[in-house]
Amino acid sequence: MARFRTWDRHRGGFRLAVRYGYRPDTGLGVSETTAAPDGRLLVRERGFTAGFGNTVRLRPADPRHATDVR
Repeated sequence: MARFRTWDRHRGGFRLAVRYGYRPDTGLGVSETTAAPDGRLLVRERGFTAGFGNTVRLRPADPRHATDVR
Protein backbone atom coordinates (compact mmCIF):
# COMPACT_ATOMS: atom_id res chain seq x y z
CA MET A 1 0.00 0.00 0.00
CA ALA A 2 1.33 3.41 -0.93
CA ARG A 3 0.25 6.52 0.94
CA PHE A 4 -0.30 9.88 -0.71
CA ARG A 5 -0.19 12.88 1.59
CA THR A 6 -1.61 16.34 1.09
CA TRP A 7 -0.49 19.53 2.81
CA ASP A 8 -2.35 22.71 3.78
CA ARG A 9 -0.88 26.16 4.26
CA HIS A 10 -0.98 27.07 7.93
CA ARG A 11 0.40 30.18 9.67
CA GLY A 12 3.10 30.87 7.11
CA GLY A 13 4.06 27.19 6.83
CA PHE A 14 2.49 23.87 5.99
CA ARG A 15 0.78 21.13 7.96
CA LEU A 16 -0.13 17.58 7.06
CA ALA A 17 -3.70 17.28 5.81
CA VAL A 18 -5.58 14.36 4.24
CA ARG A 19 -3.82 11.05 3.53
CA TYR A 20 -4.96 8.56 0.90
CA GLY A 21 -4.08 4.89 0.44
CA TYR A 22 -3.26 3.52 -3.02
CA ARG A 23 -2.80 -0.16 -3.79
CA PRO A 24 -0.54 -0.78 -6.82
CA ASP A 25 -0.75 -4.07 -8.71
CA THR A 26 1.04 -7.04 -7.14
CA GLY A 27 4.79 -6.88 -7.74
CA LEU A 28 4.71 -3.22 -8.71
CA GLY A 29 5.53 -0.10 -6.74
CA VAL A 30 4.65 3.55 -7.18
CA SER A 31 7.58 5.35 -8.78
CA GLU A 32 6.01 8.73 -9.59
CA THR A 33 2.81 10.73 -9.35
CA THR A 34 1.70 13.94 -10.99
CA ALA A 35 -1.44 16.05 -10.68
CA ALA A 36 -3.80 16.37 -13.63
CA PRO A 37 -5.69 19.65 -14.23
CA ASP A 38 -9.02 18.02 -13.28
CA GLY A 39 -7.88 17.10 -9.73
CA ARG A 40 -6.97 13.47 -10.42
CA LEU A 41 -3.50 11.99 -10.07
CA LEU A 42 -1.58 10.09 -12.70
CA VAL A 43 0.31 7.29 -10.98
CA ARG A 44 3.23 5.46 -12.59
CA GLU A 45 3.70 1.93 -11.28
CA ARG A 46 6.72 -0.15 -12.20
CA GLY A 47 8.50 -3.34 -11.30
CA PHE A 48 10.96 -5.95 -12.52
CA THR A 49 10.52 -9.71 -12.73
CA ALA A 50 13.55 -11.91 -13.41
CA GLY A 51 13.11 -13.84 -16.65
CA PHE A 52 10.34 -11.50 -17.79
CA GLY A 53 11.68 -7.94 -17.56
CA ASN A 54 10.20 -4.57 -16.70
CA THR A 55 6.55 -3.72 -16.26
CA VAL A 56 5.39 -0.09 -16.32
CA ARG A 57 1.79 1.10 -15.97
CA LEU A 58 0.27 4.56 -15.93
CA ARG A 59 -3.03 4.75 -14.04
CA PRO A 60 -5.42 7.51 -13.01
CA ALA A 61 -6.33 7.86 -9.33
CA ASP A 62 -9.07 10.15 -8.09
CA PRO A 63 -8.48 11.41 -4.53
CA ARG A 64 -11.77 13.35 -4.64
CA HIS A 65 -13.58 10.03 -4.08
CA ALA A 66 -11.06 8.48 -1.68
CA THR A 67 -11.20 8.01 2.08
CA ASP A 68 -8.76 9.62 4.50
CA VAL A 69 -6.59 6.78 5.92
CA ARG A 70 -5.19 8.52 9.00
